[in-house]
Amino acid sequence: MKLERLESIRNTAAHAELEKLTRRFEEAQQRERVALARRRGQLSTVSPADRARRLSPAVLSRVHRPRPNSRRREEMVILRQAMYAARDKLDAVRRSLA
Repeated sequence: MKLERLESIRNTAAHAELEKLTRRFEEAQQRERVALARRRGQLSTVSPADRARRLSPAVLSRVHRPRPNSRRREEMVILRQAMYAARDKLDAVRRSLA
């Protein structure tokens, strides 16, 4: 019984880790799409007032500089590799449960 509970906890943790990495990867992809659209000259789809409302006071005190393409791509590669590792870990936990 305790072993089943431990395996269930591992399965849940591995699944949560994979979801977190997937969400971060999707956010990185969205940033890449926005950067590409800006390079193509597309205007923002969010009004300046809405963007200002979303900013926290800490963010307002800093100057935003877009990340260089190489850093964005590097982040996506690292996140993709982490997602693959998390999927392998989740699969291993599921195999041990079967």
